Amino acid sequence: MNKNLDERQEQARGKIFKRAVFIFIGLLLVEALLQSLFEITFFEGAWSKLIIVLIVIVTMAVETDLSDSFPLTEKARILLHSVLIAAGLAALIAGIVDIAVYNELLTAGKALSQTTALLLMGCLFVFGGTVYFVKLIKNKKLKEE
Repeated sequence: MNKNLDERQEQARGKIFKRAVFIFIGLLLVEALLQSLFEITFFEGAWSKLIIVLIVIVTMAVETDLSDSFPLTEKARILLHSVLIAAGLAALIAGIVDIAVYNELLTAGKALSQTTALLLMGCLFVFGGTVYFVKLIKNKKLKEE
């Protein structure tokens, strides 16, 4: 782990963590309000909390990637983001199979189904991993110019 972050990177990480806490609390409040006022949940079962946590984690990962304050070596970052994309693709494939083969619906009553949660989770993972590689390619092109 690269612990040699400069002051700008540390300040950026502090702002990212602060925003993540606000996003987390905000999503939990929105979910609680929808649940109590309209009996609507984001996703059936325990998926709501998991998706909220994943949204916060992916948001933090993207922001730390874009601000260059991710405390890992280049090789570790490539491995992490590659695994993230692979997991996202696996979740997307599993969700598509659920819909195509098992005729799963995207909604379940007043909530989105587990299949929808799986598809959203796959999209989040692929997005989170792809942002890093797009930035990596962009930075290499800028260095060449």
